[in-house]
Amino acid sequence: MSSIARIFIVLNLLLSALALGWAANFMGTHQDFKVKYDNAVEEKNTLEAELNEQLSDTKAEVNTQKERAQRLMGEREQVAAERDKLTSDVSTLESANSQMRGALDGINQTLSSVNESKDQAVSRLEQAMADLNEAKEARREAEEAAKEAGDKQRDAEEALANAERTISDLETQVTSLAKDLEDRNTTLDTIAAQYGVDPTKIFAQPTIDGAVVSVSTTVKPGLIGINRGKADGVRRGFIFNIYSGNQFKGTAKVETVEDNMCYATIQSVYENRTMAQGDKAATRL
Repeated sequence: MSSIARIFIVLNLLLSALALGWAANFMGTHQDFKVKYDNAVEEKNTLEAELNEQLSDTKAEVNTQKERAQRLMGEREQVAAERDKLTSDVSTLESANSQMRGALDGINQTLSSVNESKDQAVSRLEQAMADLNEAKEARREAEEAAKEAGDKQRDAEEALANAERTISDLETQVTSLAKDLEDRNTTLDTIAAQYGVDPTKIFAQPTIDGAVVSVSTTVKPGLIGINRGKADGVRRGFIFNIYSGNQFKGTAKVETVEDNMCYATIQSVYENRTMAQGDKAATRL
């Protein structure tokens, strides 16, 4: 065998060895690449799954925030509606309050007018009572004169007749005035009941103690005089409790007040007990 042939054989062997080494190396490299590729694919799939899960959570959170925003919008609209309603209610209440103030002013004016008329009626009643007492005194004097002077009997009888006529006229006047006073009291009570006003509580009653100095039952329900007046703090409308010792007799309402004297109409009588001169009178028991 020639040297060239040997060289070619050696070259072929070397080339075969190189080819075999390259093939072995390529197979090893290819195997590592496939493993890395599979790992990369698996990581990609895992990452996609995580991203999809995060995307799903994000979408859910977005939907939740949208629902919350819609709910907040609804609540805001509801609050605005309630605010508008409250504003309207406040305006309505302010208007009603203004009307009530106007009505209260009207009530006060009406009460003042009624009280003034009532005072005038009481004053006329007192004057009529005084005139009646004077007429009775004239009749008594006329009766005494008729007894004492026989020769003056005719004059006395005439004076007696005149006194009787005067008494009759005055009693008629007293009855009329009493009816007028009763009507005014009824009007005042009607106004008080209509508007919830208690005339006896308009002024607080201080503690005032006194005594009954006169009693007149000519006009029902009766009129008593008490030795306490403006100087003692008495005001018209005060209620006095009438008693004697431990015996309660009833109540009387002050109708007219003088400096040191007041006159009151009998309001109630307890167990038909009679009020008399000398009984005690007190605003508070």
